[in-house]
Amino acid sequence: MNFRLPGPTSLPADVLDAMRKQMIDHRGAEFADLLRRITATTQALCGARQDLFFLSGSGWAGVESMIANTLNAGDRALAVSAGYFGEKFGEIAAVYGVNVESLTFPDGAPLDPDAVAAYLRAHPGIRAVLLTHNESYTGVLHPLGELAAAIRASSDALILVDAVSALGGVATQFDAWGIDALSAASQKALMGPPGIATVAVGPRAWEAYKTARAPRFSMDWAQYRDYFHQGMTPFTPSLAVMNALDVAAARIRAEGIEAVLARHERVAAFTRERVRGLGLALFANPGAYSPTLTAVRMPDDVNGDAVRVIAREMGVELGGSWGRQQGRLLRIGHMGATSEAEIDEAVEVLGEAVARARRGGEA
Repeated sequence: MNFRLPGPTSLPADVLDAMRKQMIDHRGAEFADLLRRITATTQALCGARQDLFFLSGSGWAGVESMIANTLNAGDRALAVSAGYFGEKFGEIAAVYGVNVESLTFPDGAPLDPDAVAAYLRAHPGIRAVLLTHNESYTGVLHPLGELAAAIRASSDALILVDAVSALGGVATQFDAWGIDALSAASQKALMGPPGIATVAVGPRAWEAYKTARAPRFSMDWAQYRDYFHQGMTPFTPSLAVMNALDVAAARIRAEGIEAVLARHERVAAFTRERVRGLGLALFANPGAYSPTLTAVRMPDDVNGDAVRVIAREMGVELGGSWGRQQGRLLRIGHMGATSEAEIDEAVEVLGEAVARARRGGEA
């Protein structure tokens, strides 16, 4: 199966093999070395010299931890969104009693730094701004560096970033951009299986931590910081996933981070060219295309869910949509270890599946 979901991704053979390794002592020297290796590689991908932790759980666990460790019930947060995942960030904050204000942009559009800055100037007292680096609902890459600069010039709000579908495939400069906390996940461009969330934490987020009173235990950042200095995690980690990430991190180091990012850009551009060659339209606005996935707009007379079923029968697993875009777009994942040959096959099948869907599924 040519697995083109925008996460979890298809894994290289050596990453898969790593999950078969026998268990080791997660309080021992071997694990301490592993933890330091993958931490250093992930810090380099983040552009961060700050604390970085690995939490066992989904990507949402890392996103939730940013709320639980920095904000209090009654604090005001601005959720800036242009799609499902940006909206979900705000919903998580609301669960913690945070007063969430929303600044929403159309599906397919990038977030506008000037509009964000204007909102913050007009609404002083915002405690945190919640951003999504890469909106995988619509295949849009948001200009995170410009957004952070606009926020810093207009407010002292914390900048909390969901980078789940970006980190490892998109240039990220945590320190240089002044990000306060950023979360990602193992199953996307980091080339691992699901099960680990990563969180980078900067000095201003640690200051906020001191006064944050939300209940937390297994996602308490201070425990991860203290245990990291002992070469371990505070709770039993998902060792199979950590072993896989260790091999994936070695692949990233061997290729070089700049080369990894350039490869993602190259494969993404190839994907867009092939899709356009079918006469299909891209969903994202021009200039806002994601390097890790491509969203394809379905013709008015074609249902994307039907196309997915046909493509699966032909050996290609495409990503679908849900909610207001269900059936209206399909998503092609090209993060992690994806080649042009895999994309070529996937897009060829997409074209045939669209044609068959128009004919009512007939071959």
